[in-house]
Amino acid sequence: MKRYSMRLPFLFILLIIILIAYGQAEVQTSKPSISADEVFWDFGFVPFDYDLVHYYEIKNIGKDNLYISHIGTSCDCSYARALDTLIPPGASTKIKVHFSTADYYGKNTRTVSINSNDPDNPVFNLEFASLIGALPKQVAAQPNALFFLPAHKNKDIKLLNHSDSNIDVKIYPEPDSIIAISDTELGIDSGSYAIIKVTPGSNLGKGTYHSSFLVDFGTEPNIRITIPVKIVKY
Repeated sequence: MKRYSMRLPFLFILLIIILIAYGQAEVQTSKPSISADEVFWDFGFVPFDYDLVHYYEIKNIGKDNLYISHIGTSCDCSYARALDTLIPPGASTKIKVHFSTADYYGKNTRTVSINSNDPDNPVFNLEFASLIGALPKQVAAQPNALFFLPAHKNKDIKLLNHSDSNIDVKIYPEPDSIIAISDTELGIDSGSYAIIKVTPGSNLGKGTYHSSFLVDFGTEPNIRITIPVKIVKY
């Protein structure tokens, strides 16, 4: 009986240790985890002195709420913001990045740093690159930027193929409602061209809007051109 009574405190202490260890393990597994399928974006060839836009998608693949506390960029030429700063488990949000090509020329790579409460990855980095002010020889976009005033209903972009091969072109608009593009996939024969139509969003209120879209020409080596778009409504 005495031996049995001596075991009770030991078993009680052991139970407490097990419960504490289980609780710590539960806390460790119930944590947020930041992730992104795309951490690098290449704008390709871009014109000088324009504003470009790109959206990254950030996911919370953890088991607790993810809080974005701050977003910084590596230069004054760009800024970024999260559409939502609280991301529940399994959910996602967009990071909108603005990049000004003024005062720069040639190849550029910039970083967007996201601070969050992810204990394993408190600073999560995204990158984007561009080639400012240069023009490729094999293909072209005319004009290389669009500016809309209230009287402008839509505008055309001519995509030219100066290469020796037929190409399959893909166009990637940003996931906002600022512009609509008539075609996002088209073929262009060697020495020929295609025309796409760009239309401002129908629900835009008064203000100035910036967007852009990427034209991937599918050449070898691959050539990408980003077309900046500015819309003024008053």
